[in-house]
Amino acid sequence: MEAARPLGYPYNADVEYHNSRLGKVDKLHTNYREGSEKHLRAKRIAFFLKATLGIIAVFGCLSLIVYRYAMINEVKYNIYSLQKEVNALNITIEELNTKLDGSIVLDKIEQEAIDELGMQYPQPEQIVYLNSHWNYSLDDDETVVIATNDVEKPLIDESTVNRIKSFAVKIDDVINK
Repeated sequence: MEAARPLGYPYNADVEYHNSRLGKVDKLHTNYREGSEKHLRAKRIAFFLKATLGIIAVFGCLSLIVYRYAMINEVKYNIYSLQKEVNALNITIEELNTKLDGSIVLDKIEQEAIDELGMQYPQPEQIVYLNSHWNYSLDDDETVVIATNDVEKPLIDESTVNRIKSFAVKIDDVINK
């Protein structure tokens, strides 16, 4: 029997190389698993944070809307209260105006004018009517009120002049007596 020839690599070295390779692969798998677990954990935490921030943002927006509606309702209530107060004051003003109108008695004023001042109602011959021949119009171009006197006949007719003269004679007679 012949002796075995030596291998290029000793058997022990090949096993050791294989075992060292397995160790490195296992370490790589372990590192990859740990890395992927860390990565998944980081993704979960990021998702949780984003979801929490989104919920807080939505809650904040809804809270702001509710707050604004509360402010609007408060302002509406204040307006309603002030309108109620204005209506009450208007009623008070009307009552005071009614009292004021009721306190002025025209009969008393008329009696004092007749008794103390010697005033009397005018007689028909004492009343003089004047016709105004002034025409008032609004000029469209300049928006100015223009007054014109279109006198075609005298302001006082002849009969009125005679009545005024006769009235003046009567006054002279009363004064000269």
